[in-house]
Amino acid sequence: MFFTNRSSSIVPQRSILIALFFSLITLSGIPLSVNAKPDSADSVISITMKNFKFVPSNITIPAGEKVTLKFHNKGTVTHAFMAGNVLTKELEGFKNGLFSGMTVVKKVNGKTSKKTYHDQSLMLGVKPNHTATLTFTMPESKEGSYHFGCFKTTGTHNVKHYKLGMKGTIQVKGNLAVNK
Repeated sequence: MFFTNRSSSIVPQRSILIALFFSLITLSGIPLSVNAKPDSADSVISITMKNFKFVPSNITIPAGEKVTLKFHNKGTVTHAFMAGNVLTKELEGFKNGLFSGMTVVKKVNGKTSKKTYHDQSLMLGVKPNHTATLTFTMPESKEGSYHFGCFKTTGTHNVKHYKLGMKGTIQVKGNLAVNK
């Protein structure tokens, strides 16, 4: 179907509809980019906990950006996550926790809590077949290399998961673009 305009030229109906569509989009303020996402979107880093490893075991966290670490326990026992740079002698965790001085939002078993960690280390426990998250903004003052691990025990000899290889490294870097 075609319409005729005043100058007697023929304009296809499809062209008119396309022009109307883009006019409405422009007036509504909706971005035309297909990949556009809101600025408030978090960077999400997914981490799988298995018997007895983290996948991935090397993580990079951008400083100054809101980040969510999303943990999926696909193992058969409860696993935990702790991060820092100085291990305790008893392998109970880290003396100097990565999250010290920071406010972190934890979501575990449908419950959300917000806490500022001072001298104590953050520990996140995740039951088998469950998911938990930590949301935070890492300050640039934390740039550097850290370690993380699971300090739960398994078996009759109470072997730490950390000793079984359930550990990894975290790099905190400033001015890092993360896929959102």
